[in-house]
Amino acid sequence: MKNTLLALPVLASFAQAAHAESSMTMYGIVDAPLEFVTNQASGPPSLDANGLPVPKPGGNRWSLNSSGGLSNSRWGFKGNEDLGGGLSAFLQLENGFGLSTGQLQQGGRMFGRMAFLGLKSANWGAISVGRQYTTLLEVMATLGPINLATMYEPVTVETGSNYRQDSSVKYVGNFGKVMVEGHYSFSAAQVNFNGRPVANGGNGQIPGHFHDNTAWGIGGTYTDGPMVLALGVDQLFPSMSTTGTGDNWTATKIAVGGSYMVTSDLKLMGGYSYGRTTDQNNVVVYRGDYFWAGAQYSFTPFIRSGLGIYYNHLSTMKTSATAADGRIGNPWEISFFTSYFLSKRTDVYFVTSYARNAAEDMDNTGNSNIDAYYLTQGAKAQFGVTIGIRHRF
Repeated sequence: MKNTLLALPVLASFAQAAHAESSMTMYGIVDAPLEFVTNQASGPPSLDANGLPVPKPGGNRWSLNSSGGLSNSRWGFKGNEDLGGGLSAFLQLENGFGLSTGQLQQGGRMFGRMAFLGLKSANWGAISVGRQYTTLLEVMATLGPINLATMYEPVTVETGSNYRQDSSVKYVGNFGKVMVEGHYSFSAAQVNFNGRPVANGGNGQIPGHFHDNTAWGIGGTYTDGPMVLALGVDQLFPSMSTTGTGDNWTATKIAVGGSYMVTSDLKLMGGYSYGRTTDQNNVVVYRGDYFWAGAQYSFTPFIRSGLGIYYNHLSTMKTSATAADGRIGNPWEISFFTSYFLSKRTDVYFVTSYARNAAEDMDNTGNSNIDAYYLTQGAKAQFGVTIGIRHRF
């Protein structure tokens, strides 16, 4: 009888678990951009004996850009299970693909955009593990005038070129008007950095070299009605050794920004990002002060536009401590987009940008030309214009 009574609560707990609410949602975006860009080189620059970039020849280019648009093409799954007592399990798997070729993006990963699993408490926040966005990217995500789009916003100058990181552990907590976040990556997977390859393909978790290719970040936001304020710090430690391990550089980004909804149709935003990179001997190889400002406006429920202005005051930009300085001036850029919604899920759009003293998205060796814009020999400016159609499901 005693054994039977002891078994009743155990059976009840199994019954409760069996009836726990769970969900799995498939979603995605398909974006088809047709782009014209001037002064585009045929590939990334090489480095000469002084460590200076040597641009390749090129010219104007028309293309169905497979990795651009206002929203890079993707599909994924979101899952959630209520475990009871205010605790839930969640997951997200997100694939990135090029529409024009059907090929995988993010280095050929199946779920290269995101792949993580976590637990969330209603009172204490959420912890997740896997390939995730950095803290700095997430706290600044709503403050971009072009919505942090590849066409055309200098996201990597603001948040760092490695804003997705492998093998990361992240905490997110929401406490009233305040959101706090932090992450640590055991293997940041930054393949190229500062115009040079990273040791071990950017992978960490190397026996005897725990610090190689690791990263961490902290940040938070404060939301009060129409106002959002954000602050974030990101630290990356790429191994730039030519022998395979060690020689960790330190790349620091510290950003502060905000936005304000003036009316239900008009949103203003702006911010500042401090960038500094030192080599293993603490010699500064990159130093920049990046500023941005912009606005978004809904002319009608079907038409929304945005304008962004960006400026990066470069003090130093070298590929190594002994290399010559590769600056050609302080990069600046102005970008504009407008979208017309044919339905809640489908819109057509126009986006254009002019960048000077760097390629579009302020691409240069300082961010390893991460968005694959390269200036041709002798060029100091680049102009881009894109038309596209986008569908969400």
